[in-house]
Amino acid sequence: MEEHLGSDLLVKENIDIEKHRWYETSVSIFKCSDGLLGIRLPSQLYSESSEWSDLYSGIEFYEVEEVMEVVYKVKKI
Repeated sequence: MEEHLGSDLLVKENIDIEKHRWYETSVSIFKCSDGLLGIRLPSQLYSESSEWSDLYSGIEFYEVEEVMEVVYKVKKI
């Protein structure tokens, strides 16, 4: 997908991974002129005998927004 949209527009990839029996899908986030676009695509094949064209998963598009998350971790002393 990056080769079509440009790697400089890629914000984040491989998020919200959904695992299926023979493959997984994930969302990649791209910058657009009016916001952020999330695209869900097949991202990993688990079966060596399968090809990308064998999958029944379509492409899904989402308007997304950035959400900042606070994370806490133990301080190392």
